[in-house]
Amino acid sequence: MFNQLLDLDPAFITEYIAWKYENAERGWLSSHDDHRNYCFIWARPDHQAIMDRVIERIYGYEQDSFVSINPYLKTFFQARGDNEAEGEVREKQDTYLLRLIDERSEEVDLMVLLFGVIAQFQPARRRQFVERFVQRNRSFDAFKRLSLESSSWSWSGSQVPVLQGHVSYWESLLPLMNTVDLLPHKQYVERYIQGLRVQIEQEKKNDFIGD
Repeated sequence: MFNQLLDLDPAFITEYIAWKYENAERGWLSSHDDHRNYCFIWARPDHQAIMDRVIERIYGYEQDSFVSINPYLKTFFQARGDNEAEGEVREKQDTYLLRLIDERSEEVDLMVLLFGVIAQFQPARRRQFVERFVQRNRSFDAFKRLSLESSSWSWSGSQVPVLQGHVSYWESLLPLMNTVDLLPHKQYVERYIQGLRVQIEQEKKNDFIGD
């Protein structure tokens, strides 16, 4: 039904999002507030135009009340279905996001919104967007505002393997910053890695004491 409504009026998506925000009980939305599967959007030939409408409407609401953990925009970037279908959806999503970064990297507030979603992706997928951003916008102040990984972590047992995984991801970003104008970015990443290593050593001590 939703897809058919978009066929009749592509602007319906903006009206729907406005309705969601205006009826939000807490005055803001997260991805937990909408369980609809929007993969059908990515199967449409006009998916980029539809998603442009989605981005602009959510951006308008989120400028004053951005939710960094499970942001509402994440709802539209879920990939569900079998492996082949998920792969096709992710490929279209990646192409779309890279285009937005290419065209609008100087709009830092918008980039903050996008990276709030990108931060939820798996590390290997996430890296390409960081690379594209620093190619298009070399401002360190802008870079510092981006979420480069999810701020919500979960683990069972020792936290050390989780922290080591985060170190591996951040280390993978260092080769992207091997130019003089990206030196502040590289130093920022190196400091973050050092902080993670300190946490790892502390967790190893905690694990030893707890055994």
